[in-house]
Amino acid sequence: MKENKIKGLILAAGRGSRMDKLTSKYPKCFTELGGKRLIDWQLESFKKLSINEIAIVTGYLKEQFDQYNLIKFNNENWEKTNMVSSLVKASSFIDSDTIVSYSDIVFHKNAVTNIIEFDGDIVLGYDKNWLSQWKMRFKDPSEDAESFKISDDNIVLDIGNEISSTDGVMGQYTGLFKLTPTGMEKIKKILSKYMDMQDSLDMTALFRLMIEEGIKISATEIKTDWFEIDTPTDLNIADKLYNSDQLKIS
Repeated sequence: MKENKIKGLILAAGRGSRMDKLTSKYPKCFTELGGKRLIDWQLESFKKLSINEIAIVTGYLKEQFDQYNLIKFNNENWEKTNMVSSLVKASSFIDSDTIVSYSDIVFHKNAVTNIIEFDGDIVLGYDKNWLSQWKMRFKDPSEDAESFKISDDNIVLDIGNEISSTDGVMGQYTGLFKLTPTGMEKIKKILSKYMDMQDSLDMTALFRLMIEEGIKISATEIKTDWFEIDTPTDLNIADKLYNSDQLKIS
């Protein structure tokens, strides 16, 4: 692993409405998998890699995060904005290489290691073997999966567009990525050019915009277990996989 200090940043401002009643009283990342909250799985993975300086962007039910000794940023407009706005709220935190994570995923620590070790200012973690997870989660994986294409030298060419077929989709972005301070400055520069779009942009839309502007975004295969918990069905599937030792996230 590189010698420079690595930080962790969790984006947890949204409610996660697709979780239905599970998020009526608690933030989405307080959902439990295998008897442990999603946020605790993430913190455990970070700390196993000695990533101890960790920040979180909150919004929905922000006071419930007071029990965590984390650096906190607040997206007070979480109901009207998207994840990009949450990232911008924490831009001052990114003064060294930082692993950014969506709050509704769990992952083995090796996923983080693979991303850290890949050179680049913006490095996305992707799953080459994504289809098996999507087949478990969806009757038709193409209804939820998005476009993802990279070059032979791991430069992202296409990401986040709707697809009609899984043919040709080279992987799925995991919601886990690395930003260097230079990478964050590139994001801020793009957003200053498209200020009217910032609140409505989701992360993959931002990445597409950057690619269109000629900014290099890299991707590396995580080569280990991870899972997205976006619905109660996802949680049931992940629980079964974890309890049968088929989802290794510790």
